[in-house]
Amino acid sequence: MPEAEPSTRWARLKRRAQKWPPVRAAIGAWFYLTERERWALFVVLALALLGVVARYWHLRRSESEPYQPAGLPAESDSLRADADGRR
Repeated sequence: MPEAEPSTRWARLKRRAQKWPPVRAAIGAWFYLTERERWALFVVLALALLGVVARYWHLRRSESEPYQPAGLPAESDSLRADADGRR
């Protein structure tokens, strides 16, 4: 009994992927996506870019505060005591 022949589209895609270098194959794969798949990929990439931009913006405008553990004197207090000659 002969084996079932794979779909011609996938067979062509497989042959081309074996011939092309990886970068060219990735670029060529874009043309094999359906319109809906292209939109889905676009939305995912747009959300990722939005997240990176939002994180950059947040880090740029936030002001860092030094961490002060509970029970320890503030660094400015200990510096002031050193300047006065007290310990």
